[in-house]
Amino acid sequence: MRRLVEAAVLAVILAVFLVRVLYVASLPGDRGYISDEVWYVSAARNLLQVVFGVVPNGDYAMTATTCGDEAYATYSNIPFVAVRLPTTCAAIRVGYPYPDKERILDYLNMEHPPLGKYLIGLSLLLRDEPPYWRLPSIVSGLAILLAVYILLRRYASPYVALATTALLTVDETAVSMSGIAMLDITLGLFTLMSLYAYIYGRYAVSGLFLGLAGTVKYSGFFPYLLLVPIAAATASTHVVRMLAASMAVFLVLNVPLFLGLGPGRWVDEFLGALSWHLTSRPPGPVSSNPLDWLLMRNSFILHADPDLYASGTPVYMAALALAAIAFPIARNCAAFKASLVWALSTYGGYWLVYLLGNRTLYSFYGAHFSAVFHVLFGLALWAIYVGWDEVVAYWRRAASRVVGLWRPDHRSPKGRVPTDPSGHPLLSFNTYASIPLSLSLRAVARARPGSSQ
Repeated sequence: MRRLVEAAVLAVILAVFLVRVLYVASLPGDRGYISDEVWYVSAARNLLQVVFGVVPNGDYAMTATTCGDEAYATYSNIPFVAVRLPTTCAAIRVGYPYPDKERILDYLNMEHPPLGKYLIGLSLLLRDEPPYWRLPSIVSGLAILLAVYILLRRYASPYVALATTALLTVDETAVSMSGIAMLDITLGLFTLMSLYAYIYGRYAVSGLFLGLAGTVKYSGFFPYLLLVPIAAATASTHVVRMLAASMAVFLVLNVPLFLGLGPGRWVDEFLGALSWHLTSRPPGPVSSNPLDWLLMRNSFILHADPDLYASGTPVYMAALALAAIAFPIARNCAAFKASLVWALSTYGGYWLVYLLGNRTLYSFYGAHFSAVFHVLFGLALWAIYVGWDEVVAYWRRAASRVVGLWRPDHRSPKGRVPTDPSGHPLLSFNTYASIPLSLSLRAVARARPGSSQ
């Protein structure tokens, strides 16, 4: 019976998430495109035709302005018009009418690796119009919720798993990016799956998923920022297998571009992309730094009227705080350690990019690590709950040691107020630190089930 209730609650959570995502996917956008879909969907459509020689399934085509008598949509920034099929005009590009952006029919989005565009391209073969091209993001968002639930149910409890999964339904970044044909929610799914495989000791599979993540966006390789130094310090060899699997996936999935564009252009585009990611953009959409993402400030607006923001959730900050509290007793738990490494490296990677020169980062990047932070939140919360007495004892000892370091040299005999050399009352750090710490610990202890206090 309990399992049946649990399944019903999970179904409700997934349904609520799906309803919210479908609302986002149904927004009108600009000529049908929401936010940066203008770049990613257009690039996916161009890759299909330029690299693979395949046309999407749609009712429109782009052609020269000289065929304007059949025009369905006209443009000011490109010398083409959109027409309905069939047409007597010579089609330049088949597919849903393009956004009105300069050189959009040649754009391949080489700033990022190709896998995300491949997946969007597959949806264009099904139907090249909204909301079909958003199917990969919708599926990725739902898969993330299921993976978070399964992982936390295994390593925490059903209650923590359901509660944490429910929190994802109010994460505006996760919800919004699951309803838009961009790259970040798919990047988040592959990153989460790499963590999942790593926790289970499937290191080659973990490396494979990191390779998939890195072939969606180069930031998918961020977990290696901590994995490699940790492996070097501990003389572990499993990271070598992970790196080999990741590089193999990345290279294989880039073969179509390598052949279609030629090796010279592919190398130039790769080097240009690395430089582009470390360079600030011109003024435009609201940018932010990684601290803003935790504080939910300077959020990227994805749609206006109705307004849609990638504003994150307080869970990100709470996950880091709870992990710090739980670390002394949970550091030997494989799931907790791996989740902490993934969280710190993915989030910290954006700080590295920021410090290296790119000051125009955007809050929707949080979709990359949102699921990992939720997993860390659930694991840390559970560790504190089951090891409460040990947590309290550890931090009491730590507080005592800190207080001891700050005690003044001039101490009064027991029972008397301490004074300085001139005889004035002296309040040590203990006066300020021990009282609120003690009151906080007692308040939480009273709130715990079964407390006799």
